[in-house]
Order: sequence, then structure tokens, then C-alpha cells
Amino acid sequence: MGRVNLREDKPEQSLTVLKEATKIIEANDVKGKKTASLLAASILNNLGIAHEKLSHRKEAIHSFLGSLNYKVSVLGEDHPSLANTIHNVANAYSENGQYDQAMEAYNESLRRKQSSLGQNHPSVALTLNNIGAVHLSR
Repeated sequence: MGRVNLREDKPEQSLTVLKEATKIIEANDVKGKKTASLLAASILNNLGIAHEKLSHRKEAIHSFLGSLNYKVSVLGEDHPSLANTIHNVANAYSENGQYDQAMEAYNESLRRKQSSLGQNHPSVALTLNNIGAVHLSR
């Protein structure tokens, strides 16, 4: 439901459903359990997106960092899929005016994307674009 509400641009409804899902995940202590931890990471990522759409910037950062922590707990520090989550963290920092943290996260995301996807991938271009936007915002 939370993801459907996000796709239909109903972030308030999505937020309610995703907060409920987060409570269930937290109550079940899923850290280190692969499938459950990846589910928790997905829920927190979607929660971060909902918070971003509602301009709840600090909550978005908290949700994206939580998602990243769950992913790292089961995939390890060097897994290529972390690049997109780190990119989301960077976006949230940037939206919150935390440009130094945004730049650090964008650069880490860029490094990971270039390593796993190659220099000419569209996702690399997106990250470079966002790095340029941070330079303009400073």
C-alpha cells in the first residue's frame, strides 16, 4: 500500500502505512536476518521518499540512513546496490541545506556507480548532475 500510494502521489497516506510497517519491523528485531533486513531497508527507503515529498527533510535523512544501515548489515560495506541508497541520503542532505554532507555522499555514490556501472551509465550522469547542483547551491 505504501508504495502504491507513493506512485499515486499520496504521500500522506503512504506515510501512515509505512510508519505502521516500520513499527512491525522494529518490534521483530530483524537486523542481520537477510530477507527481513532487506524488507526493512525497502520500507525505510519508501518512508524516506514519503518524508521528502512532504518536505520532512530531517525525517527523510533519518529514514534513508536507516535503510542504508539495514542494507550494510546483510550485504556488507562494498555491495554495489548501496550506491542508490547513498544517493538518496545525499539528496536528502542537499534538500536540507547540508551541502558538505550531500557532497560527501554524492561523491561516495558516484565512486560506487562508476565502479559497478561504468563511466558512461545514465545513473552516473544523474549523480554528476546533482554534484553540480550542490556546487551551485553553496
